[in-house]
Amino acid sequence: MKKISQEQGLTLEEIKSILCEVKKGDITRVTFKNEQLRRFFPRNYTNDQIKQAILDLLQNRSKQGKQELSQQKQELSQQKQEIEYLRRELEKALQKK
Repeated sequence: MKKISQEQGLTLEEIKSILCEVKKGDITRVTFKNEQLRRFFPRNYTNDQIKQAILDLLQNRSKQGKQELSQQKQELSQQKQEIEYLRRELEKALQKK
């Protein structure tokens, strides 16, 4: 950044861009040893097939999680409506007394 600044000058936007770059050391990786994964797949699966199967499983799980969350939100909304209905009915009953 210092070199670029001395050569051509830096704008505020360029400085922000440089500071926001993802550095190689900032990237986290998850690694598995082959023997950790091989026991879950047929012997004839290649590494690429294993990788694709894992990605497919994760994608399906992600979809299921989103569907479950959506269903939970819907159930919560229905419960709120029921509670509101019961609250109004209770208020009516108390006003009659």
